Amino acid sequence: MKIAAVSNNGNSISAHFGKARYFVVLTLEEGKIIKREVIDRETIDETPSLSATSGNSGRVLNVINRQENKSPTGEVKRHNIESIAGCEVVLSRGMGSGMLQRLEQANIRAILTDVMSIDEAVEAYLEGKLSHHPDLVH
Repeated sequence: MKIAAVSNNGNSISAHFGKARYFVVLTLEEGKIIKREVIDRETIDETPSLSATSGNSGRVLNVINRQENKSPTGEVKRHNIESIAGCEVVLSRGMGSGMLQRLEQANIRAILTDVMSIDEAVEAYLEGKLSHHPDLVH
């Protein structure tokens, strides 16, 4: 099983999916983290596509944007999800409704949480105790 989280430092869950610098991808076996990969979202070379299928997972990615979008304040928003296509779940402390829809279309479950620590959130998820807060969609 693979779980992803968005982060700006590799340890805590970012408050905004689109502004996070990194994906932290955790590979789990028998309830234990066996691999931790930090993917810099600024270095991902994306291919624009209306529909692209990832190799082994069979998950369909609906929209993969080539460029980053900037908010009215000039903040960069990263919308790529190709590098987490093999994940069952992605953890964030907030995200826009459009990204939530893209993740759902790619069969990746988004869990919006108030837990800051990636490790604590993953542990709570595995124990069935991680709450999803739909009010964190903006």
